[in-house]
Amino acid sequence: IFLILTWRCGKRWILAILGLAAVASLALTQWGAVAQPAFAFFMLPTRCWELLVGAFTAFYAEKQNDQSASQPVSQSASMAGLLLICIAIFLFDKNTPFPSVYALVPTIGAGLVILYATPPTLIGKLLSSKVVVGVGLVSYSAYLWHQPLLAFAHHRSDDDLSNLLLLSLCVMSFVLAYISWNFVEKPFRAKNKFTRKSIFILGFVGSLFFFVIGLSGHLSKGFPFRVDAITATLDNPNMEIFESRVAECWSKFDERPNIDSACLLGQPEGARSFALLGDSHAGSLLHEVSANARKLEIGGLNFSYRSCPPLKRLKPVPFFEGDMVCWRLRQSFFDDLSKTSIVPNTIVISARWALLVEKARFRNREGGNEVGSDWVWNLRGDNLVYSEAMGNEIVESVQLILKTGRKVILVYPVPEMGWQVPTYLAKKYWVNQALSDADGATSYSTYLQRNKRAMEVLDSLGERDNLIRVRPDKILCDSVVKMRCVSHLRGEPLYVDNNHLSNVGAKLIVDEIMKHIGK
Repeated sequence: IFLILTWRCGKRWILAILGLAAVASLALTQWGAVAQPAFAFFMLPTRCWELLVGAFTAFYAEKQNDQSASQPVSQSASMAGLLLICIAIFLFDKNTPFPSVYALVPTIGAGLVILYATPPTLIGKLLSSKVVVGVGLVSYSAYLWHQPLLAFAHHRSDDDLSNLLLLSLCVMSFVLAYISWNFVEKPFRAKNKFTRKSIFILGFVGSLFFFVIGLSGHLSKGFPFRVDAITATLDNPNMEIFESRVAECWSKFDERPNIDSACLLGQPEGARSFALLGDSHAGSLLHEVSANARKLEIGGLNFSYRSCPPLKRLKPVPFFEGDMVCWRLRQSFFDDLSKTSIVPNTIVISARWALLVEKARFRNREGGNEVGSDWVWNLRGDNLVYSEAMGNEIVESVQLILKTGRKVILVYPVPEMGWQVPTYLAKKYWVNQALSDADGATSYSTYLQRNKRAMEVLDSLGERDNLIRVRPDKILCDSVVKMRCVSHLRGEPLYVDNNHLSNVGAKLIVDEIMKHIGK
């Protein structure tokens, strides 16, 4: 459509407009790789520059008018192109932002190979060999087959797939690719067997068939009848803590990020005896804290908010508009500490301390690797390493509360799992029709190593009359299973994902917390 509208302008103007579009798209993909990686990967505005490199390659090839470059130039450029492609294959990994400017490497490499890998060159001879041409013939079928093979293997497996299994699946995808190429692709290309009309009809009917299946799966929420009731329940634990009560409390801060907007916990008419402060790890305790407070006929306030640790000065990197809610809420809380009107005398503090101190997401060394970017914050202290500077911020923020004479109930790090606990347990039960106490558990020694610096920071606050410490690891680790941190009790998941406690898990911690509220 673009070419139809602009063809009269001439190729020079068309190339200029496309060049600007490519630069804009590349800049957008570099931003998206950090800020919106899913959008950057799947959407056309962030990927069209790669297609435009192909368009420029075609323009250049047409301009050359079949006048081949000199042999030395062709040899060098084609070898450079293949080298760039190999660099992307062997050196890029899951930590490489993609697409981003890194995508220039294989894209330009492909363009160089297309333009300069002529038959006389080494690369041209390599790519025209029977083996490589054979791979090329079945490559699209292999591309289509490898995805379901890998997807179902991942669904079936509890842990990361072994290299041997991955290699076997790759070999299988080529075997299936040859079969589909020979019995599907080739026949459909034969004009004497299938007319254009019949292909369109078959294509429409096939597309409609899969559309109906997809729509049915969506409306039925995944064909729940395909698994037994226990497996289905394991994979969908009680999400009330985030979907209703927590969402209700946090939405008030979205509208007005001030402690005056805090929702009430426990007995609405009861005295405001406590407050819950911290990020989503504090939020995961909210439902059970409120339920227990009602039994004690006391009330409290929620100051927890998503991705909002109880630190007075810090701003995350990068700092998005949504983070302003957290920033203003924390300023409101710490500014009000010197007053007695709103902030109660007992503060329950919980946060994802290890991620704050270490920045990096959790890897349990047993195949469970948490997905996500590092959690980075602007810190004071240019001469300090990150963990030390973060430690200072944590200590100073907690001390600000303690100095007002308020009681602080400090919840130490909750064990991280590394894998999605409900899904992991559902797979285990689906395969074995039973769960052992150790299923889904992670190493206690890994927990201690991961949280060593974080706990040293919290320990450095010292012993104080108004400081109470609650250790989730003493409840969840080395108790049910020796030297392991459990993920379920009697088949009930203790987590809703890989690090947030479910209501069942939160209750174990809250029972200990409530011993110190109101005393």
